[in-house]
Amino acid sequence: MDLRRPMPPISESIPPPRGHRSVSRLLIAVLAVSVFSSPRALRGAGEQDSQPAGSDPGRRQVHQRLEAVVKVLSKAEAIAFDLNVGQSGGEDARPFAGKKARYALKRPNLVREERSDSLAVADGKVIWSYRRDQNSYTPIHHSEYMFAVTLVDVKLVAQLFFGGDVTLMLDKQRDLSLQKDKIGDIECDVLCWKGSNRQGMTTAHRIWIDGQCLPRRIERRTERNVLDGPAHVTLATYEISELAFNPSLAAGTFVFTPPKDARERTLIEINSRGEMPESPEARKAQEILEAVQGTLKAIEAIEYALESHMEGEGINPKKSASRRRIQAQRPGLARFDDVSPRGERIYLLDGEWMWTIAPAGKTYRRSGQMDPYLSARGVNPEPYFRLFFEKNPTRLLAGCRDVKVSRSKWGEKECDVIEWTETKDHGSERRLSFWVDDARRPVQYTREWNYQDKTYVERVRYGPANLAAKPDSEVFKFAPPAGWTDEAEIGLDHGLIAVGSPAPDFEATDLDGKKVGFSDFRGKPLLLMFWFYG
Repeated sequence: MDLRRPMPPISESIPPPRGHRSVSRLLIAVLAVSVFSSPRALRGAGEQDSQPAGSDPGRRQVHQRLEAVVKVLSKAEAIAFDLNVGQSGGEDARPFAGKKARYALKRPNLVREERSDSLAVADGKVIWSYRRDQNSYTPIHHSEYMFAVTLVDVKLVAQLFFGGDVTLMLDKQRDLSLQKDKIGDIECDVLCWKGSNRQGMTTAHRIWIDGQCLPRRIERRTERNVLDGPAHVTLATYEISELAFNPSLAAGTFVFTPPKDARERTLIEINSRGEMPESPEARKAQEILEAVQGTLKAIEAIEYALESHMEGEGINPKKSASRRRIQAQRPGLARFDDVSPRGERIYLLDGEWMWTIAPAGKTYRRSGQMDPYLSARGVNPEPYFRLFFEKNPTRLLAGCRDVKVSRSKWGEKECDVIEWTETKDHGSERRLSFWVDDARRPVQYTREWNYQDKTYVERVRYGPANLAAKPDSEVFKFAPPAGWTDEAEIGLDHGLIAVGSPAPDFEATDLDGKKVGFSDFRGKPLLLMFWFYG
């Protein structure tokens, strides 16, 4: 497909907002602060143990043993322990002697992780990650999101200590069983289970529990499918020792003050994959990106609009079209007002939380916020948004290849066109392009990828940007109105038809284009098949 073909003109403006009111590994510390922000994840130590659903003996046994661990750990206001970490990768993954770490955890959300080359402190408001070997640090606001995307050492221990809901922990897990094993002369129960995510990665957990209901060892085996190659297997082991209840902790254990000569590293730096490409074309692309960011450095807020649509086999460009209005303000406020055939949706970063708001359905969801760009990754922010917040604009190209720069026309405008190829974690690739005019304003952004030997393209056209924007502070605030539903509280059975109830009638089109009604088959055996293609 031709990435240079301009997108059709923006047909109508995006409506104004509705004024809703209202990294060594980033460690166990992230979990300690984040996993219990949601009411569904809170369970007081004195509450009655919840019971596992179903009658599966393995699930019941694992559930009961984990509940017993929570009960024992709940007797301490603080714990400390040593951790030996081992990890290996490959088809025949086996643990090896790895790095050591020392942990201290204190209720309600304080954590300290100390290694020979790094330190991490969760002080109740901010997670501080400090690298001694680089004399650099990163402050991170507590975040449920970070818990979801970061590899956290022994997160299970933190969940159990801070009173995690065992039923929720095991909700989507399978193949639960209880086995027996020894660590030296210590008899242990070994709790086992597996889980998978939507990207096809399978993780098998095993945790050794001794006779005092204390964790001794944790093993995590991860298998990730790779396109056109064997699955990548990683085995990580965590040996827990010197576990102490209510240890004597120094007054500054959970306090971190950056050294005067230390350098602050952004999360963008930490999470960028790979090195910067080195070629004359890549250096020219970096100069253009720096020039674009140069137009943004002196401003505190920005407002602009986008229109996008998809192209590809089986996609109706009109039905895939969407409009977005973006308002952003330093240091970490942003609002996305989206309008598409699926309805209106608002994404809001208020400096502490990220809100996903669906006005038509009167629902919302709250998750943690850290860096504005990383928090908004689920909203697919385009390069201009990233350049507004990032300190180093060239990180856009980190880990990319085949960087090219050319000149082309957009209507009457002469533009620089930057193109590059990006490889995703699961092995797929996509080709991106970013069009910039001579005033260093964005014109178009495209993404092209292949799926099942078919090519798809998303085209994003920029409207004029208001660099003198002064958004009202209220547009970055949201307080759930009465009668609205928190999506986190919606159960897995929400909206399902009760067993034994008559199925509602519906109409669909068969493969021959003929309209078929569900009621046409009443009284006959019928197999319904659902699939998603995209």
